[in-house]
Amino acid sequence: HIGVEMCEPACIKYTSGANFTCSDLTTAKAVAKRTYEAAVELFASLCKQYGLDPMKDGVIISHREGCARGLASNHGDPEHLWNQLGTGYTMNGFRKAVQAAMKGGGVTTTPNTEKPATGGTGATVKPYLVRVTIPDLYIRKGPGTNYGKNGFIKPGVYTIVEERTGAGASKWGKLKSGAGWISLDYAKKA
Repeated sequence: HIGVEMCEPACIKYTSGANFTCSDLTTAKAVAKRTYEAAVELFASLCKQYGLDPMKDGVIISHREGCARGLASNHGDPEHLWNQLGTGYTMNGFRKAVQAAMKGGGVTTTPNTEKPATGGTGATVKPYLVRVTIPDLYIRKGPGTNYGKNGFIKPGVYTIVEERTGAGASKWGKLKSGAGWISLDYAKKA
């Protein structure tokens, strides 16, 4: 079996047991989303490498599930974090996301409700500036987590010249530099 252990954002302070206060819910949710997506990619890779079925009982378990089986110490993660931050993530959803990623689908953490792009043109917008403050935002080769990565974008101010919907973000922005696309969920208009 593979256990899920996820890091928590610095804005979380524990009060008692698995209860905590959060001084910056937006950042905490963004960190949880990034961690979730990275974990899905890692677990999909491990399951492929070792020929494991992520939906088979006991293959992927959380710390909390491990404790219930007598395999791990008494902790509630990561479900306590997901629940108290209101992310909507579940271990069953996580296992399904791993299965989808193994089949080559992009990592999606939100229900896929976007309309297909008409003619593949996307929306050309009047160029505008966005500020990126997180240190680990991927640049994608296309508008979605199902596209390959072009490294990370450094914190700073960038010009967006086109917007599109796509997997893994509510909206994607094309960088003027031509380096690729970034999730606009992690960029604020400057």
